[in-house]
Amino acid sequence: MDNANNILNIKNISDGTSFWMIRTKRDCFFDEFIKEGYVAIGWNAVTDSVMNPRTNSDLDYFCEDRLKEIIKSNYNETRLGLAVNKCLRFREEMKDGDIAVIVDGYKVAFAVIGEYYEESPQKYTVEYEKEIINKIDSTNTSKDKIKCPYIKRRKISLIKKLTEDDTISPYLKSVIAGNKHSLCILNSYADTILCCCYDAFIYKNKITVTFRVEQKNDINAVDLSNFVLSAAKILSCGKPENVSVKTALHSPGEIIMQIANDPVSLILLLMLIYFMVFGGKYGDMEFNSLYCIFEKIIKSNSKYQKQREALELKKLKAEVKLAEENAESKKLNNIEKAEKLHCLFKDDDFDQMRKAAENLDIRLDRSTIIEMTNFIEKYKDEK
Repeated sequence: MDNANNILNIKNISDGTSFWMIRTKRDCFFDEFIKEGYVAIGWNAVTDSVMNPRTNSDLDYFCEDRLKEIIKSNYNETRLGLAVNKCLRFREEMKDGDIAVIVDGYKVAFAVIGEYYEESPQKYTVEYEKEIINKIDSTNTSKDKIKCPYIKRRKISLIKKLTEDDTISPYLKSVIAGNKHSLCILNSYADTILCCCYDAFIYKNKITVTFRVEQKNDINAVDLSNFVLSAAKILSCGKPENVSVKTALHSPGEIIMQIANDPVSLILLLMLIYFMVFGGKYGDMEFNSLYCIFEKIIKSNSKYQKQREALELKKLKAEVKLAEENAESKKLNNIEKAEKLHCLFKDDDFDQMRKAAENLDIRLDRSTIIEMTNFIEKYKDEK
């Protein structure tokens, strides 16, 4: 599975992953978060030592009331319970490996959440925090020059920052537009968020593939149906009834396919064949499609039948050492594998999917471009 993942860039998401939305303060700090690799939350008076005293069981028991008093005495905050909940969630519930949706006005980015840390309380005081927030609330201040004053932070590793050319699921867009909290959990939208992050991923024993349709004109019904059916057949090894499909085709848009309860090794092999439709990388060269290249590699061994007959005759007649016999047997097996793969490339479903993908102008994220060098070299060595 690791070898396949090296080729396909399929992400294996832990079942215990949580998904969070972090909204910046009035469209500030987004670029800083992305550039410097962290996210942060306010209420500097509530630090790790305050949230987790660990010295007195009574203090731990009355932690929430104590935190409410701290916030009430330092901030003009009316919803004390909500503020306390956000601080505790950011410190205690959020964990390494969770995924964040970072929102700033019309800007959206996705990142893997890392460890919790705090900046110096001597520099990031409560007074400094309130001063910066007052500047943000002022309409006369340039928000681009304001640095984040929050002490509570978590490292992040950027997955993707959406550009003007990227589409976003209308379902996720609706959630973002309707939720104005600085921090909230979005676990019920896990699949939707992951589809925005990755073209292919494994999560909760399901493999999900997102095909991004770049066609800006009306979608041709025949191309759409041909692509969905042929892709479903290939990805499910001839059992399209095992594939569920979601579409969000608003030109551009997405076709999302999900397969459950299939052997991972089989799925990854079929995924490899599928990705060859859309392109790859061999050394320093990138190709829109590896179909022709791989076909040439397979055809370079054009005498399948003659080699099979020669090897079978040699195995029957020759009394060779065990090592040589094993080597010849392995070579015969590889020839038969290559022949099967060649037949698969000539399959009508594969060709139909390739043509429909071209007509629909389906593209993959650049992070999904397959590095074929190791795969092809390994194949050549085995031949």
